Amino acid sequence: MSSRVTQLDVLDLDSYTTDLLIRKEVDKCMRLFSSPVILQLKPYVQTALYATLLYHTVGKYQQTVAQRLFGVIMIDTQNPNHVQRWKILCYIAAEAFGFLWSEKYDAGHPDFLSSWSKTTTVVNFIHNMARVSRLCNFLLFLNKGQFSRLLLLALGLKVCAENPGEVGDVSYTILGREILWRGFAEILVETITQFDLSKIRRYIAKGVATPTDHNDDVARLKQCCVCSEWPTQPHESNCGHVGCYYCMSVCILEGGQCPTCSSTISNIKMVGYV
Repeated sequence: MSSRVTQLDVLDLDSYTTDLLIRKEVDKCMRLFSSPVILQLKPYVQTALYATLLYHTVGKYQQTVAQRLFGVIMIDTQNPNHVQRWKILCYIAAEAFGFLWSEKYDAGHPDFLSSWSKTTTVVNFIHNMARVSRLCNFLLFLNKGQFSRLLLLALGLKVCAENPGEVGDVSYTILGREILWRGFAEILVETITQFDLSKIRRYIAKGVATPTDHNDDVARLKQCCVCSEWPTQPHESNCGHVGCYYCMSVCILEGGQCPTCSSTISNIKMVGYV
C-alpha cells in the first residue's frame, strides 16, 4: 500500500493533467468556432478525449498518468496478481460519466436538466449525497490510508507500489507531510467524536417533523424525547414529554431543560409501558 502523501499527490497531478490536456486544449480549439451548436458539444468532446486517455492508460497499464510517474499501480484487493477486466471498464465508464457530470452540472450549463424539471430535486439530492459520501470516504482514507477515492473502494481497487521490493528515496519533505497528514487525521477523528449525534438528530427531526397530538399516550411512549429510541423505564416530565429514566435524569442534572420544548423540568414521574 502506498503512502497517503503519494496517493494525494497522484490525485492532484491527475487533476492538473486532465485540466491541462483536456479542458484547456479543447477551449483553445473551441475559440475558433462561433457557432452555438458547436460550443454546446464541447463537454461531450472533452469527455470523449478523457475516456480515450483513460483507455490508453488505465485500460492498458492499470495506471493513470500520475500513477505512472509516481511508480504506483492499481491492483485488485481480491486478486493482487490480476485485475478483472470488467473492473477496469467500470472504472473508465464511471470516470468518464463523472467528468461529463462535472462539465455539465457543476459548470452550471443552462440546458442541463432543463427538460427534467420534475426530477431536478431528486438529482440535486443524489449529487449532495455523493459529495457527503466522498467526504466520509476521504476522512476514512486519512485514518486508514487505503482508498483515496470512493470509486476505488466500490470497485475493490487499491493503489500500491509497482515494484514493492525497490526502496525509493524518502526526503524530509515527504516524511514531514506523511506525519502531518497522520496527525491531521487523528485530530479530525477526535474532533468528530465530540459531536453529540443524538442532539443533532433531534434537532433535524424537530425541524422536519409535523405537529403531533401530545395527548396520544401510545405515540408518546414509543419514542424517547432525548435519545429518540424506544424509552427504557419511561418517565414523563411536568411539561408532558416522555423519555427514558436515565435520559430524563441526565437532563435534570445538566440544567433541567427539556430537549423538546426547552421548558424547565422540575419533576418526572413513571408512566406505563406500551
